Amino acid sequence: MEWSLPRKIALGVASALAALSVASYQTTRHFREINHRVAHTHEVLREIAALRAELKDAESSQLGYVLTGKESYLDAFGRAKLRIDAHLKDLLQLTEDDPDQEHRLSSLEPRIGDRLAQLQAAVETRRQGGFEAARRIVVSDEGKEARDTIRRLTREMERGETSALERRLEAAQESGRSATIVLSLFTSLACVFMLLAYWLSRRAEEGRGRVVGVTEDVTERQVAEEALRESEKRYRLLFERSLAGVCLSEPDGRIVDCNKTFAQIFGYASAAELFGRSVWDLYFDASECEAMLTALQKTGSFSGLEFRAQRKDGGPIWLLGSVALIPNPSGAGQLTQATVIDISERKQAESVVRSLLRISERLNSTLDVDALIDSLVREAIDLVHAEGGCSGLRTSQGMACHKIFRKSEITPFEYCWPPGEGAPGWVLAHKTPYISNDVARESQLGREPYEQFAVRSLITTPILDSEGEVIGFFEIHNKKDGLAFTTSDQQTLFAVSQAASVAIQNAKAYCKVRQAEEGLRQLSGNLLRSQDEERRRIARELHDSTAQSLAALVINLTRLDESPAELGPGTRDLIADSLALAEQCARELRTLSYLLHPPLLDELGLGAALRQYVNGFAQRSGIRVDLNVPVGVGCLSQDVATTLFRLVQESLTNIHKHSGSQTAAVRLARRGERLTLEVKDEGRGIPSERLRVSDEQLAAFGVGITGMRERVRQLGGQLEIKSDRQGTTVTAILPFPEGQA
Repeated sequence: MEWSLPRKIALGVASALAALSVASYQTTRHFREINHRVAHTHEVLREIAALRAELKDAESSQLGYVLTGKESYLDAFGRAKLRIDAHLKDLLQLTEDDPDQEHRLSSLEPRIGDRLAQLQAAVETRRQGGFEAARRIVVSDEGKEARDTIRRLTREMERGETSALERRLEAAQESGRSATIVLSLFTSLACVFMLLAYWLSRRAEEGRGRVVGVTEDVTERQVAEEALRESEKRYRLLFERSLAGVCLSEPDGRIVDCNKTFAQIFGYASAAELFGRSVWDLYFDASECEAMLTALQKTGSFSGLEFRAQRKDGGPIWLLGSVALIPNPSGAGQLTQATVIDISERKQAESVVRSLLRISERLNSTLDVDALIDSLVREAIDLVHAEGGCSGLRTSQGMACHKIFRKSEITPFEYCWPPGEGAPGWVLAHKTPYISNDVARESQLGREPYEQFAVRSLITTPILDSEGEVIGFFEIHNKKDGLAFTTSDQQTLFAVSQAASVAIQNAKAYCKVRQAEEGLRQLSGNLLRSQDEERRRIARELHDSTAQSLAALVINLTRLDESPAELGPGTRDLIADSLALAEQCARELRTLSYLLHPPLLDELGLGAALRQYVNGFAQRSGIRVDLNVPVGVGCLSQDVATTLFRLVQESLTNIHKHSGSQTAAVRLARRGERLTLEVKDEGRGIPSERLRVSDEQLAAFGVGITGMRERVRQLGGQLEIKSDRQGTTVTAILPFPEGQA
């Protein structure tokens, strides 16, 4: 039996619907698989960031033990090492399908082991050899190579994952566009099917109402109508069970039909709740709605568009969708068909990862604790779309805050919450975040200062150190547009607090190191001044006492030698030898007294003292020295004059002992508010590898170079040593304000 045209059309449409339903399922499944890979990449990036944070935590704990000797830091160090191992194992599992990342991990793992071994060695040195021995290891920065390699490899891994993320995001967008196109075709074809069913039913009614001259095949028509009913039933089933949300609306925006998925995406219990509502009210931003309407009127359809919409509770969601104008099967005009997929989780994950990476970089870019916590609260405000907030550090009295951020304004605000009082005091006592969307109703928060700054809702997040103790907090106020804070916001801010914890602990450790260095510098300065005073005293004692006694001894021996008394030849020889020895001792004593502290430095100033010293040095060593000290240098303080004299003295001594040069040049000049001393020779130079070693090692080559550097550092200056095969130049630059001239 030959099928009629309507029956062929009906069966053809039904077949197309079945094929498109299969394609819709496959493209949607592919879209979800790609989104899973995107989430997997985000997880790898989080593990890399966590691994780097734990390494910093281990270094901070080790440094804390070196500085204080407290065993509690070793517990934190041990926990950090365990977490590092866990993160490495997780990364191995997460990257087992990526050969490039596996290769980087195989290089990274032993480097991390080396770095942890170096940290452990410093701990053992501190335990057995004391603070000074461990300090030398820390200052020498022997772990720099391993640390730089770890940083390079983790950055390469991050770049690899970021590159993969970009590719997968592009694939996700392409897959989403394909899914929306297929779903749009499916829905459009379903609408064509509905129009066809309507046309056939009208034709059947017209056929029953008039007499025709031919016999109509009633059986064939019934079969076609039954096929159409089955296809319509199948379409409705697919429409309702579609993984994508589908909506049909009138030209005025009134929703006439949608499936359950569409209703669930927007937070409604059933599709019926949306019937009769305006689809344009579902957009989050009115400007986006207007732009979409304009584009739809111009082109008639578009797909693969990412845009924000608004859930029933007012919260924003991200959608990937397509919109098209289709014929209205039940009347004149057109319907607007929208097919959407919820991509909020993907967008949120992307935003959080980008924000965490950016925040981590910014927080670790400064070692100023105050600037760090200010940056922290600004970033947190932007991250969760809040209106303001505050932050602070733990003190002996509680949680101390010094300023409030409100929109673009910063208001000075001195307040301290004792433990258990207010949200900051609560997180201090409980060590967990606190969230409230109705501050006025929670009496335990108290009224101050929340009433003063019109705080309606808040999230207070503790900042925990490596031992799990609270070291600070940051608090975010009033989500924008009157929305409520969510558990997701709370989790995001807690992740931020972990990055902030590492940065704050590093900054605090740096401050402790700086304080320790400053204490050592003050001690060194006091020792140098004490040394100079002791040299001056000994020189004075030698000159005023011992030298005078030797002079008297020389006079007595001279008189005895010139005495007319009868003395044997042997006796006169002994007297002559004794006189020579006494005169030699007197000369050496005068030289020693002068080297300890030249009296001309106090009596006539630096220029005269240098000229006398250089002349004596040239006579003793045979090295010709060109001295240039202009008269216009000005009057120098005792500390500056002594430092410059000691620099010349030590430099010329090193030239005599090590350089082999027959000439030397000493230049002192004033340039603006700086004094520059330059001592230069034409000897064999210092090997370049020795110039790169530490002060302790360099001191073995040139005795006193460490002392030279420390003297210059005490006066706020700089010491540079440049050397090659043509000779060595020692340059000291000291500040010399106008008022000292």
